[in-house]
Amino acid sequence: MDLGRKLVLSFVAEELPDHYETIADFFRRKGAYGLYKDFLDHRALLEKWYGYESRMTEAALRAWCKENDIEVT
Repeated sequence: MDLGRKLVLSFVAEELPDHYETIADFFRRKGAYGLYKDFLDHRALLEKWYGYESRMTEAALRAWCKENDIEVT
């Protein structure tokens, strides 16, 4: 589903637009998720990220199921 970097940058565009380039730069090197999570933790946004990630992952899974004629119960 390729949600990784794309999902992070979507969240950042909504919640931290002034830091978009900084965080995008994290993902050009090793250890990106650790840097990203530390960045969010220092701004008390880690829980908000986890909620966003969960909602968006569920939405992507539901869309995939629909595309593949799989009924979600």
